[in-house]
Amino acid sequence: MSGHLLPLGYAALLRWSDDPEVGGQRLEDAGAYLRSEELAREVAAALGASTGALLGEVGDGFKIAMTALDSGRYSVAAGCVGICDGCVDASVAYAKERRAFDQPIATFQGIQFMLADMAMAVHASRLVVHHAAALIDHGVSGTALEASAAKCLASDTAMKAATDAVQIFGGYGYTREFPVERFMRDAKITQIYEGTNQIQRVVIAQQLLGKA
Repeated sequence: MSGHLLPLGYAALLRWSDDPEVGGQRLEDAGAYLRSEELAREVAAALGASTGALLGEVGDGFKIAMTALDSGRYSVAAGCVGICDGCVDASVAYAKERRAFDQPIATFQGIQFMLADMAMAVHASRLVVHHAAALIDHGVSGTALEASAAKCLASDTAMKAATDAVQIFGGYGYTREFPVERFMRDAKITQIYEGTNQIQRVVIAQQLLGKA
């Protein structure tokens, strides 16, 4: 099941995956990111949708889409925490295994600082995401600030953690022999979709100023 926004008043439509009037075209070139998900462009064969598929009224589509963004941003933030965990686990394991100057690189203070900073940032992001998720679980309304904060912080943290992970892996981090290059590609898109992180900061600032 998915929702769609259409022009001419921006109506929101609800459709099921087996709807014969809408087909899918897989995007093979989208593999630069989101390799854990399948992306497709949906093509409507005929937009003679019944009124039973209409969410709200014609003209309410944009408003409905904006209200759906909060829950989408929670989901993105949670996925970012998963990317962060992968970066920490891979970096710690590699730092213990990789040797330079007759010792594991984990013994070098520079590497230890990177791992420690990564772990602290990931833990902070997890707590922010848990807080935002708890609000929505309890049915709290008006969580735009918390949703944007969770998405923005977690995705920025995921990008930083992935970049540092690649740095710890060195040249190997840029190859597909190891997972961190994928983490970095997956992390980058999270700073863009469901509203760029620049937009998240605008939302947060507007929420703060509106309550001042």
